[in-house]
Amino acid sequence: MLLSLTGPALRAQGNDYLGYPVDSRVRIYINWNSFVANGIPASWQSPFQNMVINAYSRWKMVAGFRLDPRFYGTTTRTEPNAGELIISMNELHHPSEDRIASRFGQPAKIVFHRKSGNGTPWNFIVHPVSIQDGGQVDMRAVLMHELGHAFGLSHESGPNTVMGSASWQSRYGPFSLDISDIRAQYGAETDNRVELARSTDSGLSWSNLSTNLTSFGISTTMDPSASRDPQRMVFFYTDHNKHPGWIIGSNTGTNFDASTWSVYGGLRSAYGVSGHGYDNEYMMAWVDDTN
Repeated sequence: MLLSLTGPALRAQGNDYLGYPVDSRVRIYINWNSFVANGIPASWQSPFQNMVINAYSRWKMVAGFRLDPRFYGTTTRTEPNAGELIISMNELHHPSEDRIASRFGQPAKIVFHRKSGNGTPWNFIVHPVSIQDGGQVDMRAVLMHELGHAFGLSHESGPNTVMGSASWQSRYGPFSLDISDIRAQYGAETDNRVELARSTDSGLSWSNLSTNLTSFGISTTMDPSASRDPQRMVFFYTDHNKHPGWIIGSNTGTNFDASTWSVYGGLRSAYGVSGHGYDNEYMMAWVDDTN
């Protein structure tokens, strides 16, 4: 079975603000010519584009807030129109500052700076790595931080935050404090209702499966999971408050029983849940975001 998701301004608190209207679509463009003009290999275009999509998707899915960023392709423009965000590169920010990237304006533009203040090129890397080596600068970690600014977040003092001190770990965010900050501005996303689809040809085609699951009001912004055996189907998911849970249904998945529905209210999942099992023995796993 395939599990899929269907899919008034709030007052700013503290130094955070609404970068874009609540529930609006943010059209994201990349000015790739500016990267090539500043010495970034042309062959990086596809991985950089994938990195951009990955970064805003992490903000959208993990934080689960009411904004809809989407990638709209490349552009030669450097200034965004209303409802847009443009990502580009220039030579450097200022001769007296060693800044890697900046967010400017509202609507926002994010500018990577090719060189440090003394004219030395930053050692940017675009491919995923587990840890940085020898002064490498992880562009996805940088972009996660700058997207937070574009969406309206200021710097945070907490060490385990995307909006705190910049480090390669930011690629794995947003973290709990980032999530609470951005939800304070936009609110929690509760409209991504769960739908089910079924394949009988090893995934070549899918058909909608009628189920009572949607009538329970279950919503999630993160990847769900499911396990099925001859007796039952178990659906594992993370609710919009980030609590992991599951519900047990019939073996076809057409009917779920609310009396066999459990949610861990005291624990939270950082990235979603994984479930597996057979013959009345099932296991659910998730990453706890409270530590």
